[in-house]
Order: sequence, then C-alpha cells, then structure tokens
Amino acid sequence: MNTGVQDSFNLGWKLALVAKGLAPEGLLETYEEERLPVVAEMLDVTKVIFKKTVSNSTDEGAWNRTGKVNQLGVNYRWSSIVVDEESEKLGFDKGAGSAYSVEEGEPIRAGDRAHDAPGLVVIKGTEEDSGTTRLFKLFRPTRHTVLIFSGKVDSYEVLAALSSQPDVIYPIVVVKGGEDGAAVAASISSSYLGAFTVVEDREGYAYAAYDGPEGLSGIFAIRPDGVVGARVGDVKGVRKYFKGVFGGIVA
Repeated sequence: MNTGVQDSFNLGWKLALVAKGLAPEGLLETYEEERLPVVAEMLDVTKVIFKKTVSNSTDEGAWNRTGKVNQLGVNYRWSSIVVDEESEKLGFDKGAGSAYSVEEGEPIRAGDRAHDAPGLVVIKGTEEDSGTTRLFKLFRPTRHTVLIFSGKVDSYEVLAALSSQPDVIYPIVVVKGGEDGAAVAASISSSYLGAFTVVEDREGYAYAAYDGPEGLSGIFAIRPDGVVGARVGDVKGVRKYFKGVFGGIVA
C-alpha cells in the first residue's frame, strides 16, 4: 500500500502541472524513471522477507518489518529533474547507492525525503501558517515549497526569481534563532510585493536538518510529494531546477 501511495503522489503533481499547461508532457516520463528502481528494490526486499518466513516461520527475525521496510529512505537521487549542486561539487555519483535507503546520519540530498523541523515561529505568513509550527505543516501537496535560509543567500534575489509562479511555488525565508525575523521580513517587504513567509528557527532544527557536508546550500526546493527537488546555493541553481520541471513553458 505504501508503494502504491508513493506511486500516485509521484505522478499526481506532475499530471497536475501538465494538465494546467505549466509543464511539458515530458515531465511525465520521470514517473517511471523515478519509481521503477524503487519498486524493483522493494520487490527484492520483500522476496528476502518471504523466503525467511517460509523457511522458518518461528524465526522472529523473519517477521521483522523495520529498517528498509519503513520506506523512509526511499529516494530519487539519480533523477534527471533533481538538482544537487553540493553533491556535484563533492563529486558524488548520482547513480550510486540504494533507491530504498540512505545511510543513517547522512546529510539530506536532492532526491531524498524532505526532513521535518519543529519549533518554527511564523514571523510573517498567512492565517493558515501562523504561530508556532513545523515544516511538515508548511509543506503542501499542491505546490513547491522553497526554503530560503537567510544569511546563506540573498533572500530578496531568490524571491524575485520565484515570483513568476505564485500559485505553485511557495517561498519560506528561514531565519536563525536569535536573529530579528521581523526586521528581515520588513526589509524584504519594503521592495518585494509578492507573497512569502518568514519563520524563525528558534530551536535550530531546520538549520541542522538542511545543512550539507560543506554548508554550501542555502536553498532547498521541496516538491509537492515531499521530496527535495533541489539543493542549491544561488538563484542560478533555482532557475536550473525549475527549468527542468517547467521546461520552456515558464520563464
């Protein structure tokens, strides 16, 4: 069932963009590209479990449904539409590794399941996004959420680059705990008229969860299916990612 839900979620947001004329039909081809390796590895994992169960049904290990079976490590790091500048700079092979798991404690990469972060205080946002919240409450299945970590990048420059598609891209500026989030919001609002949210990372979970091995990445695009589509360090990387998703239909 988990696999089927992931299949539908992976395809659903892509179909929606194509149906609305916001993305080319070629985006749909990435459904099989991303999901086939995951399903193939899932079948290998369940085959091993089945054989253990049949050979010795009294073996407690044969009934272990933790680890890979939880599917929390499912990833699309090899996908043609994910962009990971930090991995490229470090020389990581996009095609290497498991499609079904990631190493424990490894920094989050493009293609991975997005991490949660509690203890966020909304400084500026919508009525829906207010008070104390967490990333999983800010993410939506109908849009890309772009996390912009203030201090690592020019927030205004990134917001300006995202302003062409306000209905499907939702930018969130993440300010470090202890910094003046209200001042950051006011500074941006003085020259930027588009919609955006500012949250203060009071407990430091967001900065810790989204800090790569080299700390180079200040922008993370979270897809509607909860997967990190991009881990980049500047506007150029943002544009590269969204060009891969929207093609030439959206500037």
